[in-house]
Amino acid sequence: MKYSSRVIILLAVALLASSARAFADPLKNAYRQRIGNYDVQMTTEPKGPVVGSPTNILIAIAGVNGDDLVDIPITLRLVKDGG
Repeated sequence: MKYSSRVIILLAVALLASSARAFADPLKNAYRQRIGNYDVQMTTEPKGPVVGSPTNILIAIAGVNGDDLVDIPITLRLVKDGG
């Protein structure tokens, strides 16, 4: 009986130790930059935008320690030709 309970405890500890954080939808081939305590990633779809065609801009902002950003206001400003 002692042997089986030790095996169960060992398996439980191994499962807990092996769990890692996973983020849904990581940005592939994204430009990455650290700004203060935040990691910022940006990419576009399609990878090479074409004049006159729609382009999606994908931006991911996360804490440098992997912390979830909760109740943190984020402001984005898009400008055309620097103006």
